[in-house]
Amino acid sequence: MSDHLRLYRDSTMAFRAAVQRVPVSDKSELVAACRSALTRAFPLESIAIKQHLDDLEAQATHLDWTQFYRAAFKTWLAVALPPQWIYAYARAAGRRVKVQVVSIVVQQYDFLFDLTQDRVVAVCGLSWKDTSPRDTAYMSEFLGAVTSESKIRALVDGLDASTAAERRESLAKSWRDRFFEKYGTQYDRGHFISLRQGGVYDINLFPQRADVNQGHRGKWQAYREMEKECVDRPGTFCFSRPLYNDDTWVPEELEYGVVHTPDDMTVRRFPNRADPDALRRSRQLSQPMTRTR
Repeated sequence: MSDHLRLYRDSTMAFRAAVQRVPVSDKSELVAACRSALTRAFPLESIAIKQHLDDLEAQATHLDWTQFYRAAFKTWLAVALPPQWIYAYARAAGRRVKVQVVSIVVQQYDFLFDLTQDRVVAVCGLSWKDTSPRDTAYMSEFLGAVTSESKIRALVDGLDASTAAERRESLAKSWRDRFFEKYGTQYDRGHFISLRQGGVYDINLFPQRADVNQGHRGKWQAYREMEKECVDRPGTFCFSRPLYNDDTWVPEELEYGVVHTPDDMTVRRFPNRADPDALRRSRQLSQPMTRTR
């Protein structure tokens, strides 16, 4: 098993160990077992544990045992994965950068956002099918050129003439133009969580390799299929985790997961930089963690 899958395998095994002695159909005992085990494993996550387990407990009368067991597993991951993602992110940053990660909940999705680096660390939640039309006008304006003269003056204030001229030239270009100049043109305005599965704009947007985002020629069709699975099966626990190799907001790779049960989950990595080494590594790592149906 690839190293990046160990986190998810271990989280699954921890859940099973915590609930193995719970009698079948005893929903109260299942909640209690999860609450106790999570509190021991993540003592600093007391607020998240209470919120998630209270929400799970409220579903007891509406779900049969199988449905409730699956909901408990998804709840377990919603509590257990974020602190481990943050730890891995901070460890990768090392001592050179102070990490300050906050949780921002938007439409059933929990975005972990690093205020220091101004970028998303991970996002997870339960999918839902959004049939509203895409706001193409908003998307086209996202991080566009600065056209307000007052804003331009504020952004060049205090700069010497040469630097101010360069800044004005840069501000006259859209983000897309500036980005293309630095990284090349093979990028889209991607979404960590697709709009169709309940994703939003703003915090959910990032520069994504176009061939992965669009599943060109079937090479990265698995990415689109995983997104579609979340749309077709509302209530699917899913997550998107960018992996950075520098201080920008452009991930080197993207880790994407779709979870239904402990025996039915897929975690893959996809490349996001037009770099041959990153592409080769991602092809090697993009095998499913587990898929039994």
